[in-house]
Amino acid sequence: MKKKLVSTAIVLAIIILVALRFFYPVRLIVRGDDMGLCHEASTGCLHAHQEGILTCVEVMVPAPGFLEAARMLHETTDLDIGIHLTLTCEWESIHWAPLTCAPSLTDSTTGAMYARIWPDPDYPQLTPLSAVGWNYREVEDELRAQIETGLRHLPRCSHLTPHMTFPVLSPAIRHLCVRLAREYGLTANLRLLPVRQVELTGDQSDTESAVRFAVGQLQHLNLGIYEIFTHPMFFPGNEIPEYYSSDTCDFKWRMTDAHVLMSRQVRDIINQKHIQLTGYSGL
Repeated sequence: MKKKLVSTAIVLAIIILVALRFFYPVRLIVRGDDMGLCHEASTGCLHAHQEGILTCVEVMVPAPGFLEAARMLHETTDLDIGIHLTLTCEWESIHWAPLTCAPSLTDSTTGAMYARIWPDPDYPQLTPLSAVGWNYREVEDELRAQIETGLRHLPRCSHLTPHMTFPVLSPAIRHLCVRLAREYGLTANLRLLPVRQVELTGDQSDTESAVRFAVGQLQHLNLGIYEIFTHPMFFPGNEIPEYYSSDTCDFKWRMTDAHVLMSRQVRDIINQKHIQLTGYSGL
């Protein structure tokens, strides 16, 4: 009798596990940040979607490549699109300013947004936004302008995401982002969704090791919803243009992100594990 009960329990457990796998599979959001930053970032996102596993893009509205990115996305209808709200400009070779008149958000030495949210010990000469006494009303006006401009050019945007985690500046800024998302009918991806983060590329010293790391990460995903943050860039011939060469931001790991997302090994493990690729709008 005892053996029969144990056998029955095992069978039931197997049935439950199979049912869970069928009804609650592993779902994976593969996100490409900073589309619109420049041509290479936008084409990197498109290549990573068309030839790889990228499921959604986060578009930077104040950045110089935004209009080009919007035109590209009009022709790519199966990508989930988010507005990547930004209050900083961390690049040396690429600058952008607020869309609104926002003196407290503008670095007077460059005319662009401040380069960091918090002090950076590696670049002590850079003034962070947290140190300048930003004005709440200017922040709200700027975020509204970015949302409204984004929706005007890309009305199918489904969600908001913050660039460089600026909502940690204060609870008031975090609450503002949530309020604006509700007001404009957008999902606020501000750590409120039951989604777990996965690191995809690990050691990015070379593409092969990054691909192996990614396959290992995907191999061990259990039931649930996961998200991966990436920053793909595509450079023809893998040659970084000279005007980017002195930038403090590292372009090489962004190129690695693109290669990993498009690698056959990564696509194969997605298929083998029956991982469902989705965007935030699909949750």
